[in-house]
Amino acid sequence: MQSTNFVALTGHLNEYPLGDLVSILRRRNKTGRLLIEYPAGPCSFYFLAGNLVDAQLNSLNGLQAVMFALSQPNASFNFNPLIQPPRHSISASSQKVILELLGCYEEREIDVTSSPGNGSAGALVASQDVVVTPSFEVHQEALPEPKELLALPPAPMEPATRRRNRHVLIASAIISLLVSLITVAALTHWLIKRDLSTALSLLGKKETAAGVLGEEAGPNSQIVKVRVRVEHGRVTEAFVENHQPGMEAYEAMALKIARSLHYAQDASGEETVSIRINSHG
Repeated sequence: MQSTNFVALTGHLNEYPLGDLVSILRRRNKTGRLLIEYPAGPCSFYFLAGNLVDAQLNSLNGLQAVMFALSQPNASFNFNPLIQPPRHSISASSQKVILELLGCYEEREIDVTSSPGNGSAGALVASQDVVVTPSFEVHQEALPEPKELLALPPAPMEPATRRRNRHVLIASAIISLLVSLITVAALTHWLIKRDLSTALSLLGKKETAAGVLGEEAGPNSQIVKVRVRVEHGRVTEAFVENHQPGMEAYEAMALKIARSLHYAQDASGEETVSIRINSHG
């Protein structure tokens, strides 16, 4: 008995992303309200002949409401074709930005075709006497059932597929970068340990060849042996080996010099340093 069957569609964005849902409503030139029950509040998307003309979420409207909605987690939705847009808060340029954010923007060409009949001219003349009421008679196409909506061809899913491919490429690049960094870090650690051993060996040879650290030998010079502990290239501890009475001043100066020594970054270990202190006076 019903000439037109209007079905309010319901579902969840986990099963059908917002971008694909908007793309389907645009392709079918639908008019009505798409209501999404976000935790922050219900968001209403209003369509007119397939165009997104208004959006409302709490006190926000238009582009601001859409931007806030995109930051919300997926929620349940329903589409009611009986509700008309209360206003137009989204311009054509804003709609293009929104559709690009949703990944469902595409140039649409509206094809105007004449309805089949025995005589097009006669049909046009006859239609002049018909008064078309702005009710539901204008939209006599029955909206598909939810299962039909979700079983559409995969064309609207192409933007989502492209997004997933982009995410896979980005993830692969990040994993490759992390592997490279781990390899470089391991190689650097090995080189530091090798350089530290080489540096300590060269230091021992230098002491054998040149004698000790400090000033050139003077008539009243004293040699103080200091044991130093190195962590991450800096001297963290120094003490005099074989303390001798009456050498306190020399030993204090030697400790000061030892603590100011610098090694390769991240070098760690212990060694004995011989420091020559000249007596001036």
